Amino acid sequence: MSSGIFDGPPAVPRSSDAAGPEASSTQLALAVGLVGIGLWRRDFASRRLQLNARACELMGRAPEPDGLPEQALRALLHPDDHGAVDEADRQAVALGVAADAEVRCLQPDGRYRTLLTRRVAERDAQGRAVALVGVVLDITEQRATQLRLHRAEQRTLLAAKAVGLALWESDLVTGEWWWDAQMYRLRGLSPDDARTPNELRHTCIHPDDVAFVERRTAQIIEHESDYSFDFRVVWPDGSLRWLAARGSVTRDESGRALAILGFNWDITEHKRGEDMRREKKAAEQASRAKSEFLSRMSHELRTPLNAVLGFAQLMIEDPSDALAGKQRERVQHIHNAGRHLLALIDDVLDLTSVDVGTLPLAPDCVALAPLVREMMQWLAPAAQQAGVTLSAGAIEGAVMADARRLRQVLANLLTNAVKYNRPGGRVEVRVIDDGDVRWLGIGVRDTGRGLTDSQRAHLFEPFNRLGAEREGIEGTGIGLTIVRALVERMRGRVEVDTTVGRGSDFRVWLERAQRPPPSDEAGAAPPPALAAAGRATVDVLYIEDNELNVLLVRELVALRPQVRLHVAVDGRSGIARSRELRPRAVLIDLELPDIDGWAVLRALRADPALSGTRCIALSANAMPEDVARVRRSGFDDYWTKPIDFTQFLGGLDGLAEEGR
Repeated sequence: MSSGIFDGPPAVPRSSDAAGPEASSTQLALAVGLVGIGLWRRDFASRRLQLNARACELMGRAPEPDGLPEQALRALLHPDDHGAVDEADRQAVALGVAADAEVRCLQPDGRYRTLLTRRVAERDAQGRAVALVGVVLDITEQRATQLRLHRAEQRTLLAAKAVGLALWESDLVTGEWWWDAQMYRLRGLSPDDARTPNELRHTCIHPDDVAFVERRTAQIIEHESDYSFDFRVVWPDGSLRWLAARGSVTRDESGRALAILGFNWDITEHKRGEDMRREKKAAEQASRAKSEFLSRMSHELRTPLNAVLGFAQLMIEDPSDALAGKQRERVQHIHNAGRHLLALIDDVLDLTSVDVGTLPLAPDCVALAPLVREMMQWLAPAAQQAGVTLSAGAIEGAVMADARRLRQVLANLLTNAVKYNRPGGRVEVRVIDDGDVRWLGIGVRDTGRGLTDSQRAHLFEPFNRLGAEREGIEGTGIGLTIVRALVERMRGRVEVDTTVGRGSDFRVWLERAQRPPPSDEAGAAPPPALAAAGRATVDVLYIEDNELNVLLVRELVALRPQVRLHVAVDGRSGIARSRELRPRAVLIDLELPDIDGWAVLRALRADPALSGTRCIALSANAMPEDVARVRRSGFDDYWTKPIDFTQFLGGLDGLAEEGR
């Protein structure tokens, strides 16, 4: 190698001599010395490396006049880093780009030093790569203490024009500035631009950053030695780029600043990454806030609905105090309106959970025949009342889906097919098997009113009922939105064909199951109803501070004479009462005035004397993540408010049976 920067840093030239290629090389050598960069060249013909003194020091090798054999260097590198070096070499040669590799180099004391290397291909007159020329920088400490800033700042300390680092110098005595060619390129300018750095310096800086750069420069000149900061530049095409600046101040013996030598490099992508991370964090925070708000709103809405629906149903069904016809009809209206409001709340929560990605799904092999049979039986009374005939073709096959959510999809499609049909109309459910090895379809076809092209364009919009709200047909306008969202979450798709006056055909395509579905037990007979006579009396403790909820539960428990109800109004008294009673079950509200329901559960589970007590959450928290948390935390069951009478009374019957 020739003398120059490979032989160490030269003397500092006078400002008046800093001109021309020789001066540029001198300035580059000075910069290399200032920031401690190692330089190297690997010749393809000799397979040897020439290293400057700094590079030898970084690699823990003594200088060798003839260079270091390539294999000797490779033996110093950590085996896991060989691939990164080979790939960087390949890119530099094949793609003609500056390529980086971060390596760990074995030192004489047995430790590894982390080095950042960058190389470019040196080519002959015919364009053939004859060598790799590069720089090496010790980033051991930076990797440990400044990992986030490493990629944006430490890489760009590689002081070489070929690797895209821009060099500049300012003579503070004469006021003159010098830029290398890369300084122009970083500002979207040609190195041949006739304007001087003095003229361009402020022209290129973003107007909002000019005052900051000037103020920062003044601070550096006044009392700093090494410095770094970021600023924006505006390219001629109007695009905005971020540049980082790092360098050093040269001072005389009295401390007076004589010159500033520094580097610029582009950190736009790093800044964009920071912006994206901030935006992602903000979006996640907004999503959590939205979920928490909806969970709270769900709880606050479902709690009074528990009393409205519960007492309305008791008034309708209580044979001991039957209502007169008109009064019964009015209470039935209250109950129906409450059920409609509850359905709307549940639909909104489901839709929101899908949107924020919190709706839990458990994909499994689901046999279609029992699922369709169940949904047909469920919808039969509504279809009969509407004068609509239900039918199903040959239902065979299985799909990969969440059984509960697929049931919800079919319930929405079938309900719509009945609601928007006509007296004497038909609804047909069928399996669509077109021979595709991946997909299996479920179709719901009706002979109803159909949709216009305009209505079809807005079919899946939430809360858009396409004019049906003016006809008195019950609905929330969210069902089809949930259908599509759920199907897409299960990696499927929804298709629809519709003709005005002739009906609609909805098709749900899901992945075909590749293994046999579980055996069909849907037709198993339910356990026989328990007779009241002969049952042992069981104690049930209800921990609840809401008086209306307690009153409703008392009314329901009164329908089961074999169950004796006790009440505690807060968590701590509930724990004490449980230890005193040792009840068969404890119904626990999760929102208590002193401690929450999970704290109550932990206390009960920690008491060996209560090992046989069943702990059941009875709460208005109905968000999917709330339900999942309850089930994970160790509750034996979860009953939601508004109370489902069938579930509640069936649960009491089960407790009584267990107590026999």
